[in-house]
Amino acid sequence: MVNKTDKENGKTTDIKESGIYIRGVVVSSNAKVWKRKDGSGFFVCVKHELALQPGMAVWEEYYDPDRDSEVETDGLELRKYPKIPEFESVLLRTKQVKVRNDLVHVSNVERIN
Repeated sequence: MVNKTDKENGKTTDIKESGIYIRGVVVSSNAKVWKRKDGSGFFVCVKHELALQPGMAVWEEYYDPDRDSEVETDGLELRKYPKIPEFESVLLRTKQVKVRNDLVHVSNVERIN
């Protein structure tokens, strides 16, 4: 177990599980409603862009409006989605990382703080 103290705000983060950890600052959060190809309904893609040292990372989350209370839609119009405030520091644990067009794309993500 690694116990790391953040010098800026004095918080202690316990890292207990293995994985790839990414610490970044949220630059933008936006969402889009998509219609399923089979016509069975809609889903919401929430995209967060993180500034890294150096570079950028993209973190996408997918929600089903029928099952998830974090998102609300009215047809193809988005009413509510989980937006992370800009310039907030986040620590993520991911199991999958891909690099495309000089951007790091992370999936299968757990937010630590």
